[in-house]
Amino acid sequence: MAKPRTDQAILENQAAQALRRPVRSDVLQPMEQPVFQTDEPTDQNALQQAIIDLAEYLPKNVQRAARAPNPLSMIAQNLLIGSPAQAATVREKIPAYGGGPYANARTKLVEAFKDADPTVQSLRKYFTKEELELMDPQTVGKIQALLQAQPLSPRRMEGEDKRILAGGSGLRSPELAAMAQRGKSKKGWYKASGNALNSVFGSDTPRFVALLAATSPQTSVESNLENALNIWREWTAAGRPQDEAEIIKIMGSAVQKSPIERRNREQLATLAKDLGLGEDGTKDELIAKISAFQSASPRNAQMVNQKSVLGAWRPNSVRALTAPEGADIRLSGAKVNSFRLNILGNTDEVTNDTWEGKAVGVVQAVFGGAKRKFETSLGKEDLGYKSPGYLASSALHRKAAETLKRNTGQDWSAREVQETVWSFVKAVMEQRGEAGETRTIPEIIADTEAIDQRIAQVPDFATLLSTGKYAEILTDAGYGEKLEGLAGIAGFGTQDEGGDSGTYGEQIIGTVGQRLEQQYRADAVPRVFTNIRKKLRPSETGISGSGPFTRGRGGTTANQLDSFSLPAETVQELKSLGIQAPETIVQLKSNKRGAAAFTKAITEAKNSTKFGTSVYVYPTEDYEQMKLYVTPDKKAGFAIKDDGDIVSVFNHKKSKYRGSAPIMMMLAVQEGGRKLDAFDVVLPHIYSKAGFKVASRLPWSDDEAPDGWSKEDFAQFNGGQPDVVFMYYEPDLRKTEVLPFGPRQYDPNDQTRNSLLTDDYMRAVSMQIDAVEGNETIEETETVGEPGAAEEPIAVPE
Repeated sequence: MAKPRTDQAILENQAAQALRRPVRSDVLQPMEQPVFQTDEPTDQNALQQAIIDLAEYLPKNVQRAARAPNPLSMIAQNLLIGSPAQAATVREKIPAYGGGPYANARTKLVEAFKDADPTVQSLRKYFTKEELELMDPQTVGKIQALLQAQPLSPRRMEGEDKRILAGGSGLRSPELAAMAQRGKSKKGWYKASGNALNSVFGSDTPRFVALLAATSPQTSVESNLENALNIWREWTAAGRPQDEAEIIKIMGSAVQKSPIERRNREQLATLAKDLGLGEDGTKDELIAKISAFQSASPRNAQMVNQKSVLGAWRPNSVRALTAPEGADIRLSGAKVNSFRLNILGNTDEVTNDTWEGKAVGVVQAVFGGAKRKFETSLGKEDLGYKSPGYLASSALHRKAAETLKRNTGQDWSAREVQETVWSFVKAVMEQRGEAGETRTIPEIIADTEAIDQRIAQVPDFATLLSTGKYAEILTDAGYGEKLEGLAGIAGFGTQDEGGDSGTYGEQIIGTVGQRLEQQYRADAVPRVFTNIRKKLRPSETGISGSGPFTRGRGGTTANQLDSFSLPAETVQELKSLGIQAPETIVQLKSNKRGAAAFTKAITEAKNSTKFGTSVYVYPTEDYEQMKLYVTPDKKAGFAIKDDGDIVSVFNHKKSKYRGSAPIMMMLAVQEGGRKLDAFDVVLPHIYSKAGFKVASRLPWSDDEAPDGWSKEDFAQFNGGQPDVVFMYYEPDLRKTEVLPFGPRQYDPNDQTRNSLLTDDYMRAVSMQIDAVEGNETIEETETVGEPGAAEEPIAVPE
């Protein structure tokens, strides 16, 4: 017997038939005759909505469904102009940011905002007309998920997202407003730059600005301007050719006029890779490789010219130089097009680049969008558009402008918020990275006078155009007389705006500084570790080698055999990053007295925490056959067996050397250590920072559980039943991979774990030895692995 029919079920089936789709058999039995021949009354508005709801989930390229001349198909035909997907685009007028005409937004989008949480609902009024008209309903949910995301931690907890940078998300308008207020000395960056460019290029300004924006990805302000000016000079000198191949050739020649020494490491690595030279090495090493290749032959020099033009620049640069006179030169890609519009005077657009990503705490990929079809001067084009993350950041910048205007009494635009936030973040992050700088970002921000001077020195086009090499390029291109007009371009800052710029954001900026410091540390700690590992020169397994740790002249007491220390500046740098590296690590004599001292130290550390059961303490006489190392206060240490096995790694709960375990593991490698094993709790994460990788795994066995092991204490690690992880030192720095903490529960479908898992202890050890023997040749390479943070383990002793 058929299920009882409901009004909604009838509507759904009528909609399905109108679209020539299968009926909802899970709701009711198919009708014996077409519904449009029945006498059942149909609510036309309800039916229209049912057709819309169903069509939204159909493939975009389904042929027009309505063909037969009946009432239902006529409704469908009116709704489905071209494809069923258009049925989902019924629209209504809603207000948009910036005033002016209302946005003709999808009804489904309006409903999606109504269903969103209050934070996302409140953002709707900060989207522009174009953004609302092009926005999909699903975008609202993606924005909400991004705003709720947390940064990844070694724990890999629910809600953590790799798109969020260390320190957490800054996608909050009060933080943006606070950063803008601190960066206010560069307020007017875009306005002054646009005025300066217009003063020089006149009616050519839109075209040059499009070229400038097109060549802005992956380069500094200075290099961007230099490259664009060189390209413009050579293009105009060549008679403004329109052939794409000729333009690309001109770009290669022009860009090469910017010395490779002024390019950043990422640009150099890309160029070296494209030339077949490999992308590894420091900036200086890459420069040397490229220069040697370039000077080898004219053909090589020409190849460097051609490859110097980044692929991301080419299509937009050609578009900029070939667009019809007077056309609106829309560029492909949200960032470059927003940058173009900002320079040309649009105050509502927001340029979200790498620095702005740091400001809001997201990786740059969050701002990468999909292609959308636009009607341009060149016809219909598929151009890159704004992602959900780009839209969210833009809306929050506009909201921050409103906040600043309300709290300072001064006019602020979204464009001004972005330019001042950008200037602030760039200044403080670059200052933090200066050689010899050991202050944290909150400390740098607190030095108000010094950081304000640094912000004021952030480069801008208006200042650069009339100086040095930029003025020379313009003069050579025939614009010399235009340079005199640049002197009258208005400067920066808020001093003449009236109102009270005040102290808005002083309390918030401290939180911002802490977040940016965590970001910095997440990048800097692996870099310091890499620099230490680069100097490691291990000898044979179990035999002391050489490296970054300087050997002392014997012990300072009768029980000490030797001492080791890192350079003082490295210790100081690590300290500034939250890692308390020991100034000295002492090697104890491997005799009864030394073994007894080591046993006492590790036992006290083991007993200082409930997690101490994860560390095995050998009989004292066994330690007499090992090399023993401890910090001066004997609160931390490790031992090495003759076969290179690193054992008994510990760090007392009250040790002052927090976060120092990776440093001690690097000394262990220098002293002949090659392998180790540990329960899959916290220690594999720590060891992986020092270059250790997993060779094999042994699943938990109750029969082999350590004495005193409590599954309750270790419940967060697979219910207190973690694997034993066998690890080996990997000298190839490119293969560095920082592991997370052991999981709450193992995934039975985890192919990586399963491929390393064995129930046979001897097999696990054999796999580890094979990995060690396969890496006996140490190579001097550079890491490209995942950065690891400097958090302190919970499972101490180490």
